[in-house]
Amino acid sequence: MGSLARSFEKTLAYLREVGAIAGLMSEGNLSRDISPKSDVDRFGHAIARMIANLRALVRRVRQMAHAVQESASTISDTSRALVAGTDRQSQAVERVAGSMERIVLDADRVDASVQQLSAQAGGMGTGVQRLGAAITETHTAITALAEAIQGVGRNVSDADQATARVRVVAEDGARSVGEAVAGLDDTARIVTELAATIRQLASASAEIGTIVEAIEDIAEQTNLLALNAAIEAARAGEHGRGFAVVADEVRKLAGRASNATRDIQQRIGAIQTETDKAVHVTQAGVESITAGARTAGQAGEALQRISTSVAEVSSRMQSIATATHEQAQASSRIVAAAEQMESSKQQVDEAVQHMARQIHSVATATARQKTEGNDVFEAMQAIARAVEEMSASTARVSTMAGALLDQANGLHEAVAVFELGTEEAGDPAGRKALAPALRAEGSIMV
Repeated sequence: MGSLARSFEKTLAYLREVGAIAGLMSEGNLSRDISPKSDVDRFGHAIARMIANLRALVRRVRQMAHAVQESASTISDTSRALVAGTDRQSQAVERVAGSMERIVLDADRVDASVQQLSAQAGGMGTGVQRLGAAITETHTAITALAEAIQGVGRNVSDADQATARVRVVAEDGARSVGEAVAGLDDTARIVTELAATIRQLASASAEIGTIVEAIEDIAEQTNLLALNAAIEAARAGEHGRGFAVVADEVRKLAGRASNATRDIQQRIGAIQTETDKAVHVTQAGVESITAGARTAGQAGEALQRISTSVAEVSSRMQSIATATHEQAQASSRIVAAAEQMESSKQQVDEAVQHMARQIHSVATATARQKTEGNDVFEAMQAIARAVEEMSASTARVSTMAGALLDQANGLHEAVAVFELGTEEAGDPAGRKALAPALRAEGSIMV
């Protein structure tokens, strides 16, 4: 009896220590470590893994925010360069328009205008070459995407295996509870205090979840801004292609930040679930003093529900694996389409060369050039208007880049509340992937 009381006193002191660390975590202080009492201290190991994962997540978010800042700066710099380019284009269009007007007034200069068109055809050929290079880059990116989808499939398979192992652990826990309940004595007061301490730990975990939700909100806003930047880049046409790539990278970074926050919310939820289960177990322990057999049955049923839940998770993992397989098949079709697009580059080159020959034949129709000069002049005016619209779109992209940079700064400020301790500066562990999801445990052992 005395040994059992001392054991519960040690357990209570240990949980109070864990509660203090959880209180620091709720304030953003992740510098404290917890040392599990033994290899079977599942609760202590779970808290230690949670602290390590939170540290890794904060470092990862900081890195992502830095990457978003760099991308936003790149967008802003490129926007300024594009604005300067559109100004030069506008000036060039005005000069060409003036030339067309003079052609209308002077039919003798039609032949020179035809030569200018030939020069423009040569420039178009250069543009087609750049398009071919862009197609090659697109094919490479799509191939990389297909490889990434295959990697996701492998990760899903590993997660399914981990779920099966968790189910075995839950079943072992059910048997262990059945054996341990028979030896309980009159410890109702101590067990009640233990339940109160665990509830405090659950409350601290909820506060951490609130901080993670704030980070996720910032990531979602960053994703929306990146999407708007991609839309404006698409409106800019060929000149906005570089923006589309950068905006897509920013969107991906924001997506990964959002996924990371959802992952840590799931981990916090798992810990809260475990604390709730621990409260139920302690309450069942009070009842076991007067009705040991009934309590053993209830504990067994609770762990059986855990096994059932794990089985449901396993079923869902199978569904995810099926969906990932379908994605892999779809990506294969996309890769095939990209290869077909790349094979069409030669046909485009031939079409451009044919167009150059057609322009050369226009030299024999100089008698019609005076009439067609009016059409060319009007076309130059339309191009000038298009250049003005493109300049306005570029200005909007630049504005959104500034807003994106502000969001990145906000993301930095959101994670600045976390204190990681001596490992905060340059720890390579922050660049690694987050640890696997916390395993569900059926009891606390010290």
